[in-house]
Amino acid sequence: MNARYFQHVVAIAALILVTSSPAANAAASGRITFVSGGAYVERGAQKMPMQPDMLVEAGDVLVTENDGRVQWRMADDSYFAIRPSSRFKIDEYTAPVAGSGGKAFYSLLKGGYRCISGLIGKGDQSAYRVVSPVATMGIRGTDHTHVICQADCTWAPGGNVADGLYTRVDMGKSILSNAQGSLDVAAGQYARTSSPPSLLTAMPSVFANWAVDFAIDTGAAARARCAAGDCVLRIEGPEVPVPGTIPSPN
Repeated sequence: MNARYFQHVVAIAALILVTSSPAANAAASGRITFVSGGAYVERGAQKMPMQPDMLVEAGDVLVTENDGRVQWRMADDSYFAIRPSSRFKIDEYTAPVAGSGGKAFYSLLKGGYRCISGLIGKGDQSAYRVVSPVATMGIRGTDHTHVICQADCTWAPGGNVADGLYTRVDMGKSILSNAQGSLDVAAGQYARTSSPPSLLTAMPSVFANWAVDFAIDTGAAARARCAAGDCVLRIEGPEVPVPGTIPSPN
């Protein structure tokens, strides 16, 4: 039996054992690839410690404590990371079929996240969105990072960060929308949304520790480096596939 296939079977078996709710039979939406510090998944009334290779699904809330950092891969080959003291929910998720279609709706409830987008949203931007208390975030083929401050960003250098949603785009475009307006944020730009979204002329301090707080890794070797303190992004190769959606190598 292929070792990677065996790991996949064990991961699914463990997931079924830890919950008897109907959600246990739902299709896996993604797989945790890296965990550092305190982190857990809220699934209904359950609170499950997060660990690498754990499967996540629609309805899950991914939570990090004040020392926690988490990375995961979704079935459409998108990658996510959340910084310490964050809450991020997978609201709805349908994996693409034959490389097209699918739906990915998320919520940033607290803290910050980064996403390197996958297949979903590349053809139909309405199939992808992230909502927050102050704005909805869309994409056009992007690597984007968002942090929401709600009188809780004293961890940023300077410690006096105005409330609002802060956006950084490293590739593609991020689309910020609320009742007061809409703004396209291009690669290399920063923005803040409190009332209408607006561009910033300099990097806000919430991104000062970006290379560690929002490192995203696609290979086991780089995950090992991150555990040793080197979390700078380096693409190393394909990650363990999400079962049932991306074929495993023979």
